[in-house]
Amino acid sequence: MPSEDENIRFLYLILTINGSPSALIDWDAVGAALALKKGAVTKRWSRLQKAIKDGANPGPSAHEFLWLLVKHTNGEAGKVCS
Repeated sequence: MPSEDENIRFLYLILTINGSPSALIDWDAVGAALALKKGAVTKRWSRLQKAIKDGANPGPSAHEFLWLLVKHTNGEAGKVCS
């Protein structure tokens, strides 16, 4: 069974396989699911990206957050979750 870190990196790869997913993510839907404003959600995404690129621990909520991003993506990643 994959570790939490492996799951986080896998979801991140799903989102970023074709470049930046920013234009494909429904930020408002993710924000609604987390009771956050769009700006807070996009800032969380930028911090998560930096942590993963730097090899740092992205934090305890990263798995849930990435899953919501994949779920609310209007591209191939979103189709996997439908």
